[in-house]
Amino acid sequence: MKTLVAYSTKSGASRLCAEHLAERLPAATLADLSCDQPDPTGFDAVVVGSGVRMGKFYKPALRFLSANEQALSSTPLILFTCNAYPDTFDKALRDNVPQSLLGHARCALSLGGLPPFRKVPFSEWANTKAIDHLCAELRELEP
Repeated sequence: MKTLVAYSTKSGASRLCAEHLAERLPAATLADLSCDQPDPTGFDAVVVGSGVRMGKFYKPALRFLSANEQALSSTPLILFTCNAYPDTFDKALRDNVPQSLLGHARCALSLGGLPPFRKVPFSEWANTKAIDHLCAELRELEP
C-alpha cells in the first residue's frame, strides 16, 4: 500500500514521528511540507502531521490541507500532531483542520511533544501507543 507521510516541524518532533512511521510502513513516501507540497493523488492513504505552537498548526501543513482538501477527502486520511500540551489537542484540530477533513479522517492522534532545550530519547517523549495505533489503522486498509 502506497502511503504518503507528510509533516511540518520546527523543533523536529513531527519529523522524528513521521520518520518512525515511515520506517514501519513498507511503501511509505516521506515529505517535509516546508520543502515539498506533494500531490496526494495516487496514494492509497495519506498521513499528515504537524507541530502545534500556541494552538496553531505550522503553515506548511495548513497550506497542504487547504490546497488538497478535495483529494484528501477521497483518500484514507490520518492526522497527527506533536505538541507539549496534549490537553489542547482537540481544540487545535478543530481550529486548524478543515471540518470536512476532520470528519473524514480515519483517526487523529497526539504523538507527544519534544521538550525544548533538552536532549531526550524518542521513547521518553513520544506517545508510542498512539504510534502503534496509527500503524494498526493503516494496516487495516491493506488489501
